[in-house]
Amino acid sequence: MPTKKKAEFRTGQEIWLDCDTRSGPFDDELRVYVRIGEQEWFGFVDSSDIKEIKEGKKIRAKIVATSKDAIIVGIPGVSPNSRSIIKTTTETIKRLNPIAA
Repeated sequence: MPTKKKAEFRTGQEIWLDCDTRSGPFDDELRVYVRIGEQEWFGFVDSSDIKEIKEGKKIRAKIVATSKDAIIVGIPGVSPNSRSIIKTTTETIKRLNPIAA
């Protein structure tokens, strides 16, 4: 009997993605830049959603939805120019080497 391959990403799963940060308008808020494939996201994020590891800074993100060909990632915070979700492919997310939260 063949076994089902477990999905690598699931709706509701939290992951940590690479980001760049700069100081924000408030002491507990950072200006954050995230690149997922060809897409970029910029916004203001509470500092509790950012962690620093040896390789750099990471932002907490959440898998909002998955399908066979796409994955939608929600990014916390407020963006003056874009929505707080990014639609991309599972392969693109894998290449980013996200850390499971």
